Amino acid sequence: MKLVTRLLCLVLIAATAFTLVGCHEKGETVMTVGNVEIPSGLYITFQLNSFQQFVSAVDAELTEQAGGMTPTNGPEKYEDYLERSYQGKTAQVFINENAMELSKRYAWIKTEFDNQGLTLGETDLATIDYYAKQEWETVKDLYEPSGAGFESYKEYYATFNYKANMLFFHYYDKKNEENPKSGSEAVAEADLAKKLSENYLLIDVIEVSLTKTDAASGASSQMTDEEIEKKKTELTALADRINKGEKFADIYKEVNKEDAPSQMQQNTGIEVKSVYPETAFLLGKDDQNTGSLFTKFDKKRKEDGFAYNTAYVTGGKDDGYLYISVFYDLEKDPYYVELNRSSLLQTIKGDAFEKKINDGAAKLQAVNADVFDHYQPDQFVFDKVEAQ
Repeated sequence: MKLVTRLLCLVLIAATAFTLVGCHEKGETVMTVGNVEIPSGLYITFQLNSFQQFVSAVDAELTEQAGGMTPTNGPEKYEDYLERSYQGKTAQVFINENAMELSKRYAWIKTEFDNQGLTLGETDLATIDYYAKQEWETVKDLYEPSGAGFESYKEYYATFNYKANMLFFHYYDKKNEENPKSGSEAVAEADLAKKLSENYLLIDVIEVSLTKTDAASGASSQMTDEEIEKKKTELTALADRINKGEKFADIYKEVNKEDAPSQMQQNTGIEVKSVYPETAFLLGKDDQNTGSLFTKFDKKRKEDGFAYNTAYVTGGKDDGYLYISVFYDLEKDPYYVELNRSSLLQTIKGDAFEKKINDGAAKLQAVNADVFDHYQPDQFVFDKVEAQ
């Protein structure tokens, strides 16, 4: 009998070695960061998120080594990634370090959110639940078998995607009278307008193709230099009419035989109205594309003698088009600042907010619970996701 009992114990011990997560209480505290407890499901979520980052990093490195081609020496299964290294770090070291960083960032965001007097309303909670469920459907086969359930994932989503976003605008957007702590580092409206003007152009444009079509054969060909100059003279005369007071919309209709379309977004909730024509459209900067329309029109804006609210003829043979363009000064239109407020704040203060989180997280002390060492990447369960 003693022998049977001893054998059963050995079997249980052996099984435990392979399923350590299952031997611990669900929701037990893995560590405490500052005053914030990190339960097991949430910590496993951080580990698996870190594992996904590790997989992406390894794949990118292998692709680069293969000259941009699909690598032939990549891991065949998820579990094979745990045997890999990235930039001198084993998978276990990479994952655990990253999970610790996520734990500290989580604790800082959660604590600061509460300290700043922010709360989640019913609409916020419903939004979080909706989008967290959508994301969960894409990762649940990886997360759930290893001990990270939906509620843990939703907490991760709520903190890093929602609370962090609320904190960002709490600091840098204009003051909210309902919260006296808001707007402590608000960006000035003039700075928002300046950044808008740096990254966007507001223009009315009439576009005329320099390609002609033969009426008899239907064949297309580019206009001759003489024909292009003639067309340019015609458009210059039209631009002069705009500069003498005729409406751009009337000239547009004369050229295109139809009304210029409105570019104004509907139902924006913005109370202030644009001071410029609704036919004008916003053209965004593209740093990666030197041949973009923004680059072409911005070149005109940088010329000596340039003036806003003036019609110019631009383009030419190399572009394949001639344009009548009227530029408007975005720094003098609060509507477009409001329309693009979120993206402008992110452009101006995104890096500063990231530094604020990192600096705050770095100051927090993490105290590991006795069970901490039991939560390691070699306990991940890939059966379900591998079966797909």
